[in-house]
Amino acid sequence: MRKPRILLTILATLMLPTVFACGGGGGGGGDSESLTVAVSSADASGANIGGSCAGAVPMPSSLLSTWNETEQCTGMSSEPPRVVFSPTAICPRNGQANCLATVPFFACSSDPSQTCGAIGRFLASCNAIELPDQFSGGAAHEMIHYLLHQNGQGDWADHSGPEWTCQ
Repeated sequence: MRKPRILLTILATLMLPTVFACGGGGGGGGDSESLTVAVSSADASGANIGGSCAGAVPMPSSLLSTWNETEQCTGMSSEPPRVVFSPTAICPRNGQANCLATVPFFACSSDPSQTCGAIGRFLASCNAIELPDQFSGGAAHEMIHYLLHQNGQGDWADHSGPEWTCQ
């Protein structure tokens, strides 16, 4: 009885980040991803996969136009999210430095637009968005998660509402 409980605890620990992470598009052609837990890169192997809120800063002015467009398009408003800039890793599929090193890469599907890594994520525990420190193409996607959460939308973690056309 004890071994199944340990196994369930390990699986739950590994799956928790998948609930809160996504590799959103942010306006640049189909980078929307779902996270799984298989680490497949040395760049990401030593990283914190827990979604740490340490280092969250006020949203920089360079993201203000994206924020304004996202608020206008979704019809929702809130104070801008705080932002955690985390180390950038090379995405497995496209070879570009625009994936989060703090999120394990996942198996690539046959979809050529998939990056096989997260290009951002919403950290619900601290109402912040996490972006790679060298790429902000997923910002609008994560801002939508944030806006849905801040506006009390129960489906903030899903990608099913009409707001997702705003990325």
